Amino acid sequence: MFFFRKHRKEIVEERSVVGPSDEGQNQWMELPLYVRPSAAEEQLLSIIVTAIAAGNSFKSQFEIKKIWVRNPEVIRVSAIAAAVADNGKPLKITCISEKK
Repeated sequence: MFFFRKHRKEIVEERSVVGPSDEGQNQWMELPLYVRPSAAEEQLLSIIVTAIAAGNSFKSQFEIKKIWVRNPEVIRVSAIAAAVADNGKPLKITCISEKK
């Protein structure tokens, strides 16, 4: 029983020594899924959100702390990736990034 524990520990140590190289990853930056809207969009969105949340109770008050919208670049890149994936090739998208 102690033999197996020692063997597993050695395998873990060998795996931790070997690591991926970061040479090619410095050129890419990950895109955020949500971004802050502009001032005009933020005012319009806050009015719409409070109207929906209030419903029929006119005496209620709401305070909006943060408003986020979908990043338009992520939407564009997702559409391109979906078109490429529709080509019939097995493709799995794990991260959406932009080249610097």
